[in-house]
Amino acid sequence: MLRINQLIGFGGRQAATPSVATLSYIDSTGSSFSSTITAPAAINAGDLLILVDSGRNTVATPAEVIPSGFTKFDEYVDAGLFYRVTWSYKIADGTEDGATLTGMLAIATISKICYQFRGNVSITGISQFSKVVQFTSSDPTAQVVTASGGAVPLIVLVYYNSTGNISPRTFSPAKDGEENDNNDTGVVSNAWLAYKIYNSSPADVTVDMDDEGDRNLIYSFYLQVT
Repeated sequence: MLRINQLIGFGGRQAATPSVATLSYIDSTGSSFSSTITAPAAINAGDLLILVDSGRNTVATPAEVIPSGFTKFDEYVDAGLFYRVTWSYKIADGTEDGATLTGMLAIATISKICYQFRGNVSITGISQFSKVVQFTSSDPTAQVVTASGGAVPLIVLVYYNSTGNISPRTFSPAKDGEENDNNDTGVVSNAWLAYKIYNSSPADVTVDMDDEGDRNLIYSFYLQVT
């Protein structure tokens, strides 16, 4: 399918911009106990950068800080527990390789995870669907991301956060990969972002976690990419 933009090409024809047909995961980074995170090292213009940034204070909710050039597309705030999660994205211009991205500063906990995805052509935008958020002191209930109704290509994203180590991190059908806030999937971590790309035949995804501490979060949705 072709999307037609507003430019007029040779011979008076409108210039056609090809739509994104396939997506690929490229890289991811993580950061904990810091207001900053380092962007992936090899970013092309037209890549999609997704950043989840969570923080908790002891006396007041952390102030929202969205990195320069990024656009916020979602958030969750629990003012009573002084907790905030923000989601932002950027369509890269190719100058972001290894850049320092500045986000929230919090006292009790801070976790940041950045993902890089690439289309077969330059990505121009995203749309969010099937959002479910649960933040509880007990065992969260399973969530279903209704991606089967989405238009491909799409990405299912699930963020797990707790005061304790999160294991297992249920994701079915199986996730394509995950990253944690320490940028090392082999270490104990209390924040993980898992993903699954559907370039065809999208399916609903069930996600869950155990009671891992006194603050347990599951935050799930999918993004359609254009």
